[in-house]
Amino acid sequence: MSLVLYRKYRPKNFSEIIGQEKIVKILTSAVSSGRVAHAYLFTGPRGTGKTTIARILAKVINCTGRKGGEPCNECANCIALNTGRTFDVVEIDAASNTGVDNIRDLKESIGFSPALLKYKVFIIDEAHMLSKGAFNALLKMLEEPPEHAIFILATTEIHKIPPTIISRAQRFDFRKFRLDEMIERLKEIAKQEKVKIEKGVMEVIALSADGGMRDAESMLGQIISLEAPGEEIKLAEVKMVLGLTDTESVLKFVGFMSKNQFKEAIIFLNDITFEGQDLEQFAGSLIDILRKITILKTNRDLKKYVISDSTEEQAERLLKLADVFSEQELLWIFKKMITAKNEIKSAVLPQIPFEIALIEYDMFKNNRGALFGKKIENVPEIKKEPKAEVVAKKKLNDSDSELKTKEIIQAKETVKEKKMWKTEKIQQKNEVETEKEPEIIEVAENSDTESGRVGIEEVKANWNQILRTAKKYNHSISAFLKLSAPQEFKKDMLMLATPYKFHAEKLNDSSNRKIIDKVLLEVFPASKNIKVTVIQDENVKVVKLPEAPKKIGDERVDAALDVFGGELE
Repeated sequence: MSLVLYRKYRPKNFSEIIGQEKIVKILTSAVSSGRVAHAYLFTGPRGTGKTTIARILAKVINCTGRKGGEPCNECANCIALNTGRTFDVVEIDAASNTGVDNIRDLKESIGFSPALLKYKVFIIDEAHMLSKGAFNALLKMLEEPPEHAIFILATTEIHKIPPTIISRAQRFDFRKFRLDEMIERLKEIAKQEKVKIEKGVMEVIALSADGGMRDAESMLGQIISLEAPGEEIKLAEVKMVLGLTDTESVLKFVGFMSKNQFKEAIIFLNDITFEGQDLEQFAGSLIDILRKITILKTNRDLKKYVISDSTEEQAERLLKLADVFSEQELLWIFKKMITAKNEIKSAVLPQIPFEIALIEYDMFKNNRGALFGKKIENVPEIKKEPKAEVVAKKKLNDSDSELKTKEIIQAKETVKEKKMWKTEKIQQKNEVETEKEPEIIEVAENSDTESGRVGIEEVKANWNQILRTAKKYNHSISAFLKLSAPQEFKKDMLMLATPYKFHAEKLNDSSNRKIIDKVLLEVFPASKNIKVTVIQDENVKVVKLPEAPKKIGDERVDAALDVFGGELE
């Protein structure tokens, strides 16, 4: 069985280590001068070489043919360590050996001298997983270690290591690998493996590994194993096999937004969803890109820190996008996309949160801002100003605050108008509910009062009274009747017509028709029981009633009040 690439090409000397030059320099200097510490603490992201350097350190301090700070890899001790045939270097996975008993067993073995090597080295990986009791037991060993024992603790979560442990070890912080370092390393491995790789593959793998060399080498090994010998590894195949979200796709999506091409953005979003793209991963990449663009927009001097993991072409596109968007737009999109990412798992369809964000951004861009409570105006770019409190006081005393004052007055007038209209509506409602005498019904000349029949003219003349009476029982029915008109009588059946199919269906509902029949009987108590049916007629002319009081000015709210009735609270 062949070894996976990250094991096959694991460095055996400090000189082969890339990306952690400062740490290597300190350790080789300590080994050369004979000042090796009894405890080390390696901390940093996964896949950055912590365990690899720990093994090289264990080897070099036990090497009998050491050359300066490097192991010879030829002596018996080096060969034993390279092949894993010694019990004097012990690697412990703290994730599965968390208990105090495991550390006590370790304490017992420390007391014995090394069987072959000069030093016994204990490498504790994922050290932050140890229990409180285990940390206490380990602390005792670190306080009084035997001369032949050396501890190397590795962790990805330094904040979980007790301060008492940290203070008793030399700490080294490992950094993520730069994009160029990872690409160069992957190219070297591909050359050793004699595989052909299309341009762009290494960049995609390196970006997806997020600074972890082990992950990058694992991905490369996975791709190589799937291709037939001699065939070139294609970029499209890499994306498909690994299910990666490449930066190109994210930049394309952001490009649609920058050009206000919301239709294209939604189509693109649904296309990548249909192709099986993981939208959570896409969202993570999108947020990272938006972060970079936002920071570049704020300060170009941060370029080398923000786009160090991007190719030259990607860096150029990021800078261009930073010029297109305003700071307000970027901050708004940034927040919306974070919200969308958090809502993916609970959404009926994963693309829905993004589609909503796109539609809202479209409204934001085109000043259709009823959704935000008021119309959004184009705001100039944010400039550095004094503290908000100082600015507020200055504006109150400044003549330039006239515009703000007008806005406040207008807002107060709107609130006042809303309250007055509400009061008027309540009074109208109370007048209807407290009526003791029925309204006088005007009877047309052609009505048959002796027989108790009511003519179509009587219904039309008293249509306003019918609407008010209906409103006592159901606001929606009254609203639907407003958009209807009486047509004719067929025996005892009153025919109503409305231009809307939806209204006709609702008014013909059995429960609603019973209410309408009851209303007609209440308005025309002397008549026989009148039945109603409603038809749809697009050409019907609805009876024009007196205009309603002026409303609050929000088109959508006013339209809802017209259709469904009701009052504002």
